[in-house]
Amino acid sequence: MNREVQKVVTKIASLEIQGATQITKIVLDTLQEEGSRLLKKSKTQFISSIRKNGKSLAEARPTEPLARNAVQFVLHYLESNKKGLSTLQLARLLKKACHLFMVLLKYHDGKIAEAGAPLVKSHMKVFTHCHSSTVEHIIIRAKKKEKTPYVFCTETRPLYQGRITAKKLLKEKINVTMVVDSAAEFLISKTSGRELMMDIVFLGADSVTSGGSVINKVGSYGIAQVAKHEKIPVYVATSLLKTDPETFASKYVGIELRDRKEIWPKGPKGLKIVNFAFDRIPSKFIKGIICEFGIVKPRDIAYLVEKHYPWIFKQL
Repeated sequence: MNREVQKVVTKIASLEIQGATQITKIVLDTLQEEGSRLLKKSKTQFISSIRKNGKSLAEARPTEPLARNAVQFVLHYLESNKKGLSTLQLARLLKKACHLFMVLLKYHDGKIAEAGAPLVKSHMKVFTHCHSSTVEHIIIRAKKKEKTPYVFCTETRPLYQGRITAKKLLKEKINVTMVVDSAAEFLISKTSGRELMMDIVFLGADSVTSGGSVINKVGSYGIAQVAKHEKIPVYVATSLLKTDPETFASKYVGIELRDRKEIWPKGPKGLKIVNFAFDRIPSKFIKGIICEFGIVKPRDIAYLVEKHYPWIFKQL
């Protein structure tokens, strides 16, 4: 691994670069730059280096499968089209593959927004957690279709990603109310009063499992559980390119623990702090997954991924 790739790996691992799509873009940009440094190498050396560096970049955040699947897509594209090409042509092919994957993600985002927007009705109370650009685009698309939802979002401690959601929706002149994280379940429940009862919950996803459960920002489990109890539909908005292929072989899903300093920078010595970054939403709590194939049931995830993205199962 060269110095430039190592710098990016460190930035991703240290959370200096965050967000599944942003991490994926940086990973693909780094691979393209690596390709331009390998023009004097043989074809075998070129692909070997891209594979090695791609693996290092993808494993910088093992709980973010989108970047890993992006690297897998690029390698599959190179291997499938390398015959008869020079190293220079391989570098151009690498650039094309990286571009195609990002175009695919953008296309999926539009498809998901179109599929999800009809679920939003005028004067509907919509609840969301953390920041998901995919959920954001659904709500904005509904607004452009002359719907007037009332959005409730969490602040999302300790890094306050909910503020990103609030600012972006306010910029689109959408009515937004923020609540503290610990009030989310109460707000959703009937106990908070009829005027605050939510009509629908939209959540994003950092990772999707083969069984249709979803890994998302910590707090999502409780929100989905209460919503299910109150008969409020929970929809997860995500591209199935975020499916973790490792869950097809094992039911175990690792949950990332982050630095205690995020919670209490100068906390007292001896105090133990468990800082879960994510939690898992069981498929039984999810009404539907809004993806590039429309609104699907969680049980359909394995079939759709195996049919449309068989290349994600290959070893890096």
